[in-house]
Amino acid sequence: MRKIIFLVMLFVAAIFISAGIGRSQDGAPDRIIYLSASRFAFTPDHITVKQGQRIRLIATSTDVAHGIYISGYRASTEILPGQQNILEFTADKSGDFEFRCTVYCGSGHADMKGTLTVEAE
Repeated sequence: MRKIIFLVMLFVAAIFISAGIGRSQDGAPDRIIYLSASRFAFTPDHITVKQGQRIRLIATSTDVAHGIYISGYRASTEILPGQQNILEFTADKSGDFEFRCTVYCGSGHADMKGTLTVEAE
């Protein structure tokens, strides 16, 4: 009798696992990236992720207000000093995408950029 109960429980567990029950359904990120913005650079200035990953970018500013815009994803947010500024998106397109500062931060503002590399599955 114990063997039958064990087999039934194993079968039910297999059904739940194959249906995705028990997996995070709340949009939790696959990858968390910490980014720092300062005149006139992002650190890191090159980020590599895998296609299909849900990304949470947590950005901070060490000096003045900045912003970030990731071309190809239309993802952007302000980066305000003293705050953790969060940008979430799914890396659903492979390739290299420029990101840049969107808030004028001084004479080197135009050079404040980086690259997001999304590796194909």
